Amino acid sequence: MSNVLANVFNIAHYTIHDGPGIRTTVFFKGCPMNCLWCCSPESQSGESEIAWNKSVCSSCGRCYRSCRYGAVAFEGKSMLGIDRLRCVKCGACSDVCPDGAIKIVGRSFTAEQLFNEVHRDAPFWRRSGGGVTLSGGEVLDQPVFAEAFLDLCRKHFVHSAIETCLFAPFATVKKLLTKLILYYLI
Repeated sequence: MSNVLANVFNIAHYTIHDGPGIRTTVFFKGCPMNCLWCCSPESQSGESEIAWNKSVCSSCGRCYRSCRYGAVAFEGKSMLGIDRLRCVKCGACSDVCPDGAIKIVGRSFTAEQLFNEVHRDAPFWRRSGGGVTLSGGEVLDQPVFAEAFLDLCRKHFVHSAIETCLFAPFATVKKLLTKLILYYLI
């Protein structure tokens, strides 16, 4: 199970609304529902995506010069956007963007890598009675990974919770519920 990957679009440190205490909330990419009212539309696709925020872009040209695939479109001194058909999501443009206008949304983790990343928040969890909440996208869309990650949480006595739409076979839901250390299900 250690080689199973999950695509995560955000890790929110110091959250207070996703369970008891101070929490670290992991937002998975991928959801089968595609709800129009989704509060995290960037989580709907299970694939990594590139995002460009035109309003903070200074059109410095660093992204254009760094892209080996010709995916960054410039006209004169103004950036026009990103050609998503040419973009391979290598991250070269986001690495050099001084404005944070270009970002790769979605990063692959093994369960161990993700646990090591979130475990830095352990002092906050211990002090407040918090822990980790798996959210989405949809956690149940990646059940093998979620199970491996929740096993690590259980092994290290980390309170864990999930936020889910329950769009999965009952056997999947039941199996993951046995992995949670919870006071209540969110």
